[in-house]
Amino acid sequence: MSTANPTILLAEDNPDTQFFIQLAIEEANLAVCVQVVKSGQEAKHYLTGENSYADRDRYPLPVLILTNLDMSGLSGIELLEWVKQQPELKQLPVVVISSSDDPYQIKRAMKLGASSYFVKTPTFDSLIDLLMSLIPSLLTPDKET
Repeated sequence: MSTANPTILLAEDNPDTQFFIQLAIEEANLAVCVQVVKSGQEAKHYLTGENSYADRDRYPLPVLILTNLDMSGLSGIELLEWVKQQPELKQLPVVVISSSDDPYQIKRAMKLGASSYFVKTPTFDSLIDLLMSLIPSLLTPDKET
């Protein structure tokens, strides 16, 4: 029986964005553990427990995936599509984060099964507000032990 906080998998190739999302989660006092991967391919390895991610105690399955839309190699949209095709993962909420507010990209992400699509916010406070509105609703405890 684990008492660890729920895990969020952040697939983001920009170190600045990684830092600000992690800092915003901390500032928002959200009781989660953030695991960061730098590509869609690395996210796939994490989710399937391959390579260095085989230890599920150290790398537990996430309750939420936050993915950048535009990453080299396997993009966030391709990661989303892959996750939704995996029977054991398709129920995982995937939130796409992008600097683009292109309606086509938003519609495509939602059609592929994204839980939400957020345009990267211009201020740190708005990022905190975004995360506080998104994450607690996905982490509400159904059972108390």
